[in-house]
Amino acid sequence: MGRMDVDFRSLRKEVGLYEGVSSRKHKDILRAAEKLFAARGYDGTTTASIAGCAGVTERTLFKHFKSKELLYRRILFPLMFRTVVPEQMEKIKKLLDGQYGDLGEVLAGLIANRMEAFDEHGEKLKILSGELLHNDRMRGQFSALWRRHLWPEILQFMDRMKTQRLVRRDVDPAIGALVLIIVIIGFVFHSRFFGTRSGGSSGHAVKQLAKIIMHGLAPG
Repeated sequence: MGRMDVDFRSLRKEVGLYEGVSSRKHKDILRAAEKLFAARGYDGTTTASIAGCAGVTERTLFKHFKSKELLYRRILFPLMFRTVVPEQMEKIKKLLDGQYGDLGEVLAGLIANRMEAFDEHGEKLKILSGELLHNDRMRGQFSALWRRHLWPEILQFMDRMKTQRLVRRDVDPAIGALVLIIVIIGFVFHSRFFGTRSGGSSGHAVKQLAKIIMHGLAPG
């Protein structure tokens, strides 16, 4: 795979191309590619296998996408855009801008949102996570976009939590945000891959997580 430079303009362009698809064959090729790239990775997936899964000839595939790399880009970039740009994550931005009675409400809302996103985009998230693990260049570019477009929103959210006295005033917003991200991502992945194993419902587990974050694991 050649170099795929990741920047805001290229991500936005690919979103428009991905969402503007009208041809049934074009959509079938995209869905087949998403499935196979997620299961086999980029190198393990051939255009012939994508065409077969989509029910088209390889010649037809190349009429819609000039190369496997362009097809991969068409799938990967829109997901990256929705991941790093708050305007494209309307539900989570609404959650970040909301008013809460306690930290449990915050966690419950954010965890429910991320579970919904995981269930909707699970296959494509496998593609993104694979790229971020193995592609140093793309990981650096993605990180830069994250820091520019989403991280400031999360820090503002933590400041509001402190203003509402849901978080201690002496907590560094960056460290507090990191704790929430680790807890939310960890909980979602554990729930979806292994089950909660919490001895109760998901809601009960979220409440326990909130208590642990607020009071720690050690006895008071």
